[in-house]
Amino acid sequence: MRSLRLSLLVVAAVAVMGGLTGCNERLDDPLEGEGILSIEKIDPATVKADITPTDPNTGLPTPLTNDEIAVVLKNRPRTEASGSLSDIFIEKSERVCTFGGGTIATGQGSGGVTIPSGGTASISTTAVTVAEKLLSGALGDTWACYVQFTGKDIAGNPVTSESARFTVNFVDE
Repeated sequence: MRSLRLSLLVVAAVAVMGGLTGCNERLDDPLEGEGILSIEKIDPATVKADITPTDPNTGLPTPLTNDEIAVVLKNRPRTEASGSLSDIFIEKSERVCTFGGGTIATGQGSGGVTIPSGGTASISTTAVTVAEKLLSGALGDTWACYVQFTGKDIAGNPVTSESARFTVNFVDE
C-alpha cells in the first residue's frame, strides 16, 4: 500500500512537471501581449493650427476648433502561431507636445477600436485643442508632438505602440 502511494505521488509529480513545460509562456506572460502594435502613418504629419478667430481674407469671424490627426495602426502578430488572442483592443492615445526644450501640452484620447491580428485601423485623435491654441500657441511657432497608443490583447496582456512624431505649425488662415 505504501509503495502504491509513493508510486502515485511520483506519477502525479511527473504529470505536473510535464504539464508546466507544455504551457505557452507567451500567453501566460501578463506583461507582454501576443500582438505588436505599430504606428504606420500619421495624416497630416504637419498640422496647420489656425490660431486667429477671423478669416484673414474676409475679416469674418471663424470659430477656433480642435485640430485632429488620423493615425493608422497595425497589429503585427508576435509569432506565426499567434491566433485570435493576439487581437488588440485600443484603450487610449497619449499625446505630448514640446516647444523650446520643454513640454508645453499633453492630452489623452479615447480608443474603443479592436484591431484583428495582422489588421490595421485608422483612429482619429486630437493634435491640438482650442484651449492650447489660446493659451500656448503663438503665430509662427512650431511644436514637436508625439503620440502613442495603449491597449490590451484579448488575453488581457498590455500592448503599447512606439511613439510617433508629428508637428503643429501655428498659422493665420
